[in-house]
Order: sequence, then C-alpha cells, then structure tokens
Amino acid sequence: MNKIGNLIVIVFVSLITGGCVSTPKAIEINQLDTELPVVLRLSVEQKKIRMINFPVKFEIINKSLQKRTYSFVQYYYNSSFGGVGVPLYVENNGKLIRISKSKWKEISSCGSIIYICYSRHRIDSSRTVQSLLQPYIDKMLISNQDSIVVGSLNEFKMKNEKLVLGLLTKDTISVGFFNPREDKSQYLDIKMSVKW
Repeated sequence: MNKIGNLIVIVFVSLITGGCVSTPKAIEINQLDTELPVVLRLSVEQKKIRMINFPVKFEIINKSLQKRTYSFVQYYYNSSFGGVGVPLYVENNGKLIRISKSKWKEISSCGSIIYICYSRHRIDSSRTVQSLLQPYIDKMLISNQDSIVVGSLNEFKMKNEKLVLGLLTKDTISVGFFNPREDKSQYLDIKMSVKW
C-alpha cells in the first residue's frame, strides 16, 4: 500500500476505535411509557388484596460495535413488604409472550430490545391499606373473581397515589451482562431505577 492508503487505514481504524463507548456506557436501560393495565389479586378466603401487579416497559440499548450477551433480568423491590419473582415478556402483535429471565440473550451491535415485566408487589393486610382498595375488593367479590384489571398505571396512580409511591419508590431493574473486558464469568450489572 502507498503512504496515503496507510494513512487512510490508520485514520479509519482510529475513528472506529475512538468512537467505541466504554463498557458501562455502552449499555443503556430506559423505561418507556405503557398503557398496559395494573392487576389487583384477591385472597378470596381473607377478602383482602394480596398482590398488585404493575407493568414496567423498558428498552435495553447496545451502543457498542459488538454484540452483548446477558443472562438475567431482575426486579428489586424497595417496599417493606417486597414481592416475588417477576415474569418477563416481549410484545408481539399486541400480545405478551413470556420468556425466560435467566436464559442467555444477546443484543446485536447498535441494537436494542424492549421488554415488559409485571411486578408482584405484596400488599399490607392492615385495615388502613385494605380500606383504600375496598371498592376493588367489593367488585371482585360480587363478580366472583380473584383478580381485576384497574386501568393503566397513571389511571390507578391518580386514585391511589400514596399507595403507588409507597410501593414503587426506589424499585430497580438490573440486567447482568458479561463484561467483555474481563473473563466471561465476570458480570457487569447495569441498573435502572423504576420511575413512577
């Protein structure tokens, strides 16, 4: 190659490698708005709401020039009552398809993927909290159902703001990526605070 060709190759390689983003900034997780419904679950025996499922839609973006591999997506509860495991979904033609949270997944270079999870917040059985939810309990008992869809998060929050904020403030979603700069067994934990 001539000197100009070598110079072009050096400049091209420098631009490409200089444009690469460092590992922690190469992956971004952003929460997206959703109109999916909040679901209340009733303990028929106790006639109390035992759980509320809140929808969380989020996008994982790979800004790097190489595919990224990750194995787990976790939802961490900050509420004193906590919650249980969270199912993970992808949306396909308006339908939610459940997928494994711990199975190996990949995002192509400069690609993204959108997930939806439904939290499973345990609810305080005290009279104070249950009285806030009494209209929903009555509807379920009358219709002989153990669950009810109560509208989007924004709609539910307008009627129950204190409850929603008490349950959801400081909840986080965490995605465990393999750190490409370390041994494959090293994870890079990327977190997103859930916004309400």
